Amino acid sequence: MIISWITPAVSLQIAQSTIYIHYATNIWEDIRKRLSNGDLFRISDILQEIHSMKQGERNISKFFTDFEDIMGGA
Repeated sequence: MIISWITPAVSLQIAQSTIYIHYATNIWEDIRKRLSNGDLFRISDILQEIHSMKQGERNISKFFTDFEDIMGGA
């Protein structure tokens, strides 16, 4: 059941590479290893953007969309 939650939440490339892993814990570990080798400078930039975000005049929907745009660039 957990695998069915993880698979649609990851990119198609990652989902295809984990198709033969039979346990959710192993899939989670594979994803963790992939993402832990991130670009530290990009991670720092994203964290700085997140910490400086303010809703301001935007409605909550627009604010959330802008937040997702930042995270999508991660």
